[in-house]
Amino acid sequence: MLAPTTVKPTPGPREDTISPERVREIFWNDIRFISAINVLGLPGAVVPVTLHKGRPIGVQLIAGRYREDLALDAASAIEKRAGTLVRQLWEQMS
Repeated sequence: MLAPTTVKPTPGPREDTISPERVREIFWNDIRFISAINVLGLPGAVVPVTLHKGRPIGVQLIAGRYREDLALDAASAIEKRAGTLVRQLWEQMS
């Protein structure tokens, strides 16, 4: 069974410098889910696929243990289809 899809706004590139409260909010709303994947030793990849109101929307991929190849192959396939947004994202940060 697939996990439900959740679209959440992406924190800005310097959101963690706003205040200690903002750091806690980012951790409890976003990072805690990523940490569980790391603790389980599962490889993952994130691919930005589009921009919405200047913020990236991406796909998070999680593969089975020791299957980094699957995560990277899937990320590459998505990037080929969606295009590469890295240049646009870097331009926004400068």
